[in-house]
Amino acid sequence: MQLKFDVSGSLTKLKGDRIVNIELAEKGELYFVGFKGNTRKGFLVIPRLWHKLQKEKSKISNRISTDFVIGINDYSKYAFSEDKQIAFDHYAAVEVDSLEKILSKMNSIMIPASKYVIFTYEGKASDSIQPVMDYIYKEWFLQSNCELNENARLDFVRYSEKLNEKGLNQIEVWIPIV
Repeated sequence: MQLKFDVSGSLTKLKGDRIVNIELAEKGELYFVGFKGNTRKGFLVIPRLWHKLQKEKSKISNRISTDFVIGINDYSKYAFSEDKQIAFDHYAAVEVDSLEKILSKMNSIMIPASKYVIFTYEGKASDSIQPVMDYIYKEWFLQSNCELNENARLDFVRYSEKLNEKGLNQIEVWIPIV
C-alpha cells in the first residue's frame, strides 16, 4: 500500500510529494535501553534525551543493530483531553537483545508482542515528527480498516542512522493495532 503526502507543514499541506510505504507486521517482545523524559512541561525534553543518547549509545554492548535509533512515546499513564497539552513519557533509545545489561544511568522498556502498522518515509531525523503523527492518527486511521490496540498505548519511531543519497534518513513509525 502506498500513500503520498507532504510532511513539511500542517495537516492542510499533507498532499503529495513524499511516498509512504505502509505495511503490517507482527513482532514478539521488543527491548529498548536509553533515556526517558516526560513532556508534561513541554517538548524541549525530547532533544535533550537524544543528545544524551548520542553521547552514550556506544556504551550499550547488547545493541541489536547500530543502523537505527528509536524514539518511543509511552502514553499508558496519561489521560487525554482536548483542553490540555498531551503528556507522555518519551524514550530516546536503541533496541537490545535483553534487559540484563543496562547501564545504571539509563532506562529500559519492554514492549509486549503485538501486531503493528508501519509507515515508512524519507526525511530528516532532526525534523519534527508531529505532522506525520497528526496525519496518521487524525486522518489515516479514520479512513483505514485498522484499529488501534488500546492495550498498547504507545508508538515508536525507528530512525536510520545512515543517510541516503539525498541526505535523508529512512524513518519508520510503528503503531500497535489489533
